[in-house]
Formats: sequence, C-alpha cells, structure tokens
Amino acid sequence: MLLLLGACAPSGGEQPSPPPRLVLFLVDTLRADRLTPYGHDRPTSPNLERLVARGAVFDQAWSPAPWTLPATASLLTGVDPDRHGAGLHGSWRDLASQVPDGLAADVPTLAERLGDEGWRCEAFVTNPFVGFGLERGFESFTLRQTEAAEVLDWTLERLDVPGDERPTFLLAHLIDCHDPLLIPDEFVLDARPPGDRLPVPDISNRTFSTLAMTPEHRAARLRLYDGAVRYVDAQLGRLLDSLEADGSIDDTYLVFTSDHGEEVFESAALARGAGYVQPETVRPLGHGHTLFEEVLRVPLVIAGPGVEARGLHVPGAVATHDLVPTLLELLGVDHDPAELDARSLVGTLRGEHADARAVVSRGIAFGRDRSALLRDGWSLVRGGEGEATVLLRVGDPEHLDRSAEEPDRLLELGADLDALNSLAQSRRGSATQIDPAQRARLRALGYLDRDQE
Repeated sequence: MLLLLGACAPSGGEQPSPPPRLVLFLVDTLRADRLTPYGHDRPTSPNLERLVARGAVFDQAWSPAPWTLPATASLLTGVDPDRHGAGLHGSWRDLASQVPDGLAADVPTLAERLGDEGWRCEAFVTNPFVGFGLERGFESFTLRQTEAAEVLDWTLERLDVPGDERPTFLLAHLIDCHDPLLIPDEFVLDARPPGDRLPVPDISNRTFSTLAMTPEHRAARLRLYDGAVRYVDAQLGRLLDSLEADGSIDDTYLVFTSDHGEEVFESAALARGAGYVQPETVRPLGHGHTLFEEVLRVPLVIAGPGVEARGLHVPGAVATHDLVPTLLELLGVDHDPAELDARSLVGTLRGEHADARAVVSRGIAFGRDRSALLRDGWSLVRGGEGEATVLLRVGDPEHLDRSAEEPDRLLELGADLDALNSLAQSRRGSATQIDPAQRARLRALGYLDRDQE
C-alpha cells in the first residue's frame, strides 16, 4: 500500500498553499521479504528503494489479520479485527462457504473522519473484500478487477480535480500480487531466469495444487511472484516520477505497505504438525489459513516532510493499523485515542525513541479460530481446540517450533497473549475482568496508556 499526504506550503508566499492530498496505494498480498529493502537478493523493487531514501523503514510491520477484509478494515479504522467486526466469526471458519460480516456501524473509517473535515474522498478497488462497509465515507467508490497500470492511471488523474480546492483522499488498491498473478509478459519473463522452461500456468496458484511440492516448483512460483512485485513497483515509479516532475514530492508524505503477505510452502509441515490442517486439506500456498510470518509480515515505509529518520531501519514491531492514528496526528484531526487499538508512529518519524510493543493478529479465514502474538523477535501462535501452540523465531528459515527449547519464553508470551485477549474482550463490552497481573503486563506492553483504568 502506498500512502501519500500532500502537506500545505508555509504561509506568507505570494502563491496560496495547495490543499493537502492523501493517497493510500494498497498492494494486496505483498510480503516483506520479497522486497529489496527488506533483504531480498533480487532487484524486485528499485522504486521502493527510491522511496526508502526519503523515509523510515519499519522492519517488523505486522498485519492484524491474514486476509483482506479484516486486515484492510483495521488499516482503514485503526481498530483490531475483534472490535471492528469485519470478517468471519465462530470457532470454525471457511471463507469458501461462509459469508463474512461487514464493518460495525459504530466504527468510523478514515474516509468518514476526513469527510467530516471537508475532504474529497474517492476509491478505486480491485478486490470485493475491500468493501463490506469499508466504502463508507467515499464520494465515489469504484470496484473493478483490473491491472495495476489502470489503477495508477486513475490515481494520477484524480490527484487534482480542476475547480475542486478541497483536500483530497484517494484509496487505490492493486491486486496484481494476488493469485493467479496475471501480469504483463515482460514481467513474467523477468521473473524467470534463462533456461527455465516450466510453463507459466503451472506456476500459478490455480493449478499449483496439482503439482508436487518440489523445491523447483516453489522456486518457480516465487520467481513469478517476484515478477508481480516488480510490476507493482514499476507503478510506484510512475507515481514518484509524476510527483518529481510537478515539484510536489518534497511536500508529500508517502507510505508504502500491504494488507497481508503470502505463504509459498514455507510452513506446510509446521501447520500439519500443529494440527492446524489435515494432510488432505493442507493449504501450502496462499493466505487466510495460518498466522505465520510469511502471511503477516508486510512492508511499511514512511517518507515526507518532517520525517527526520531518513534511511533509518526501525527494528521494533508495529502494526499496520498504526497508520490511522499516525495520519490523524499528522493531519491535525482531533480524535479520541480510546476509540483506537493502535498508536501513532509520528514520534518515531521525528527521531524519538519508541518503546517496544507487542502486536496481536487474529481473524483466520479457514479452520479453527486462533491468534498470534509477535514481540521481541518471537512469534507465538495459539491454535484452537485440539491444536497446538507453537513458538517461532522471526526470520527463521527453517520454520521450526522452538517451544521445547524455550519453555520460559513460551509461558511468558502465552501470558502476554492472555492479557491482550482479555483487553480485547473488555473493549468489546464483555464482562471479562482484567486482573492486576494482566494489567501490569499490558502496561509493560504499552497498551494501557490509552485506556482509563
């Protein structure tokens, strides 16, 4: 997702300052580790590197949910999935046969908040799950499945509307990194090294289940995915070129992120061993079925005027829906922090130290309900009834459960997750009480500073 916020010029000049502009460029299904600034060894994202040179890179940005509807609902509201209500519910979930619930009526979207301040808000989305109430607050909301180049054409056209001097908020959604990866031929060829003869249809998600899960097939699928990333990055380049050409790039905030990532066979054995899936129904490719790193860790780069941490890699964990309070603070829009389950990153952008925090992800689309806690370089995934809890080291290429060798850490993170789950239930208005020990944990995790005790 690319976000741009056009700042007002200082007063006192002969020319009036232009109205602010905000563009959310949401790249569906974009995992962080396939991007060059996040350590990928292929040049998939040269234009993102251009953006990185202007801003701060959040190395551990995590999605609050593993599929589009609940993840994007959090991105556009600053509220956790359990609180905004958009997604599937119940102990067993199957997106293939169940209709998800929409956004709760009493949870305002970013577009509604900005619209109340007099902004022009428009959206172009390519995934129907960027809906279900998320269209609220937009004057125009277009849903059409199309390629990234058309979405970028629309974005450039709608940045400025002659005669309309209102501040502008555009939501532009790109689905090209989502299966079946139907990208232009030149990017398919770029994704496949010389001598690779595996047919392109065989490395698309729609036919991959018929293939053996060999290292060759996985490598081919990842090369095709890299081609989709490169295609999306080319559209980012068009946007940066346009902003540079009209001289507005230095007066524009830019944020690049995604709703969730994508699994490509990394954790199939781990998921089977934990009882998350049965061997005959294992989903080794895609998203929505697990809460592992490849599905939850996404890019987040923020640049613009006042961002003093240029080129800085921020190591601590953040949640993608931290963007809402960040934007509201940058734009000077009043809000009640207690209405949000996220915290502003503006201090970090100004070079201030940020306390460590934990991030929770929920909202599974396939299988039993489960939750994940991410803190201090570790990930705890707690399964549903009859399923195991696993402890993973962030960035572990072997994807091994470390529960047996780290029993104390397993207990500590489990207690943290219990406390955060109790907090989530209390925010939903349930009768759940948070005991003193849990309150102490929540304060240490940086959560109770926004809540009245």
